[in-house]
Amino acid sequence: MAKLLDRYGNPIDTALLKTEVATPTLTGVRRVLGAHPTSGLTPQRLAQLLLSAESGYPAAYLDLAEEMEEKYLHYASVLNTRKRAILGLELAVEAAGGTPEEQADAGLAESALPVISAGLYDIMDALGKGYSASEIIWDTSAGQWMPARLEWRDPRWFVFSRLDGRTLRLRDGAMHPITGEEGMGEGLPLPPYKFLVHHASAKSGIPIRGGLARAAAWSFLFANYAVKDWVVFAEVFGQPIRLGKYEDGITDPAQIQILLDALRAIGTDAAAAIPKSMDVSFVAANGKASGDLYENLARYLDDQVSKLVLGYMRTSDNGKSGGGLGSGSAEALTEVRYDILHSDTFQLAATLNRDFVRPLVDLNKGPRKTYPKIVIRFDEQVDLVALADNIVKLRSVNAPIPVKWALDKFGIPEALDGEPTLGSPPSPAGAGGGGAWGVGVQRRGGGGLDTIDTLAASMSGDWRQIVSPMSDPIQAALDASHAAGETAEQFLSRLPPLLQTMDPSALTERLARAAFAARLMGEAGIEI
Repeated sequence: MAKLLDRYGNPIDTALLKTEVATPTLTGVRRVLGAHPTSGLTPQRLAQLLLSAESGYPAAYLDLAEEMEEKYLHYASVLNTRKRAILGLELAVEAAGGTPEEQADAGLAESALPVISAGLYDIMDALGKGYSASEIIWDTSAGQWMPARLEWRDPRWFVFSRLDGRTLRLRDGAMHPITGEEGMGEGLPLPPYKFLVHHASAKSGIPIRGGLARAAAWSFLFANYAVKDWVVFAEVFGQPIRLGKYEDGITDPAQIQILLDALRAIGTDAAAAIPKSMDVSFVAANGKASGDLYENLARYLDDQVSKLVLGYMRTSDNGKSGGGLGSGSAEALTEVRYDILHSDTFQLAATLNRDFVRPLVDLNKGPRKTYPKIVIRFDEQVDLVALADNIVKLRSVNAPIPVKWALDKFGIPEALDGEPTLGSPPSPAGAGGGGAWGVGVQRRGGGGLDTIDTLAASMSGDWRQIVSPMSDPIQAALDASHAAGETAEQFLSRLPPLLQTMDPSALTERLARAAFAARLMGEAGIEI
């Protein structure tokens, strides 16, 4: 086997690959316990914390990002929604080519997919913090280099190179010269083929500034202020004012104190004893308008976080129909906007192919010119009603639509031999059906047509009149193209605008009437 080099030309130390590198320690730079910067967080402290992170001291910022997922429930919810959208997608492997060697490489990569699936949620921790580092624990017990698991490593245990701000390195314990905070220094290089490092950048720039937590931190801070003030407000105005009255002749301070103690007891214990000569009444607090101010502020901040993480304001959050994914957002297959999900999968696939597939193939098979690749598949959101309508229009002008393509779009499996189908082609005997997209179920017994076949035949007698509003624009365009001596490509360029001029209403009405008549006859048991 040729000498193994990583993509930068660095030699691979296979002995080092068999040991765990970034393990936690009780003391030193890889402690499990972290700080809690959200306690007493102020705008000034937050600004300082964010500046320190990009200056090479990210530990406090990463502690903040961790706490935000625990204390800011809305951020935790939408961030998890975006993470789990990735988990629901299909991981697959595509071979680099069709040779036996390339197919074997693809099979090797496919056998390791369960390890990727198990570690995927931790890999997507990069969404919030900007990056994640998972140590690959290699197993060589069977004479092969196979990944046993991906071990998530705390992002606080790493620093970025001071030279480029992008190359991740293990922290070496250097201290800030003023604050004493650990983290600066150049750090130790990560052994090649030992770590899966994922950068999930929400914006261009260095990775430490690309995480969602950085942008959401200000909403988190102001939401804390809003909720804290809201709680204080509710404590003051959430209960009615307890008003005590005593007779004019009472001047003894001890007597008045009895009434005050009783009022306080009512507020805490909902019970009190007072002399019969004293009176207690309740005055309802009217603080609704002021309370709405805090609620609206908290809701506004949550909406901004939703737009940041998911790309829109979730209807379930704001109780309104605004925002959303556009048409049909309530029925969308995913709660993450399509373009954002597509970007996440693109970045993730690039990471997996660079840090997982290539090391796996190199360690087992040696260097290759081409490698298999992991692809992440998901169905695009398609308006099936509009698609079906367009297929009907195109079929009316005999457009060459592959049946398999259409079935795949609708998620319909191909029929087995002899299996009853909707819209089966006509039998050799002749009548019925209507072709690949015909009307009704073809059910024949004793060589004759059944009720639905007969109905379909009777409803299609004036098909030219029904189809002409859709076919006439095509015929007119064809005649004009022929007269002008255009090429086939020029004629095809005329077709897309013609869709707006086609009128399918006659066909739609006829199909609706046929379906209604068939339903009535079926339920009434009428034979024709």
